[in-house]
Amino acid sequence: MLMKIFLSLFFLWGLLITQLNGEEAPLLDNSYQGIEPGARITALGGAFCNATNDPSIIFWNPAGLVYLNGVCLNVMISQQKSRLLNGNRVSLLCLASDKGGVYWRPLALCQFDTVIRISDSLIINKKTHYQINEYGISFSRRDVSYQSFSWGVNLKYINARLSAVDQERKNNLWQEARIVMDDGNGFGVDIGVFWQKKFFDFALSCQNLFGRIYWNNYKTNHLVPKLRVGWGVGTDKSISLAIALEKDLKKNTPSLTRLGLEWSPAVSLSKGLHLRAGIYGHSLSSEKLKFSGGLGYTFRSTQFDFSWTEITKEKWKGEKKDFPFRTSMTFYFR
Repeated sequence: MLMKIFLSLFFLWGLLITQLNGEEAPLLDNSYQGIEPGARITALGGAFCNATNDPSIIFWNPAGLVYLNGVCLNVMISQQKSRLLNGNRVSLLCLASDKGGVYWRPLALCQFDTVIRISDSLIINKKTHYQINEYGISFSRRDVSYQSFSWGVNLKYINARLSAVDQERKNNLWQEARIVMDDGNGFGVDIGVFWQKKFFDFALSCQNLFGRIYWNNYKTNHLVPKLRVGWGVGTDKSISLAIALEKDLKKNTPSLTRLGLEWSPAVSLSKGLHLRAGIYGHSLSSEKLKFSGGLGYTFRSTQFDFSWTEITKEKWKGEKKDFPFRTSMTFYFR
């Protein structure tokens, strides 16, 4: 008898939650992705395998943190035109070492209006504003018995704040506005492994495992898991080539291919200089390929990196060559 009562109450509670949280949160597509971190790695087109001594590897594959030389602080500033994160802003703040690290990055800061005309006498005006941030703590370890192998994990907390205002205008008279203020809280897990041997690297990672965002007034959002696999090879200390494949596991989209090349001139006048170029797209024969490039300079315990991204043939031929860019500074405390 008690079991039947419990099951009935549980069913009614589930039905009530479904009714209260039956509406999707009014978010734009890709609101949980943010800007890809790392001026060095984005200059390489996102081919991350040969960038293991860069703290922004914490996003691409946390296992790569084991190759950092000491404790470092990384700050990245990005500039791009986007509905989600527009203009100049800090898009990554990371403190990391070879044992792990902590980081913060904004995923979205967005405001938009939508006007729905039902008829000449009925118009609905929707105003939406939301902000989403991601906070993470990372752990990385090198295998004791097999030093070439390492593993890492990111534990992520995601916080979102949203305000939505819906107001109807009937017969040229504005009705009382419906205002929804809501907070979303969620989590996600990234795992990765790295294998490095002399001039060859191999990496595998999975992002957004078990990812959920829970709202009070909207449906739960499920983060899309993403699989990355990469290879890297260095012919000597000055030239390296990397390739990476990326696949959204719950979307029916082709995998993304990334290629990157880095050259560090060995002559004395350019010591500490790094030149980079990358290419990426869903098909390397596609006309929609995107190109990237950048440079870096190391001076004592400071690393400066700069990258241009999303360079396409159409933008290059256009009059206004407005390409997004990223600038990062890394300070090493050895």
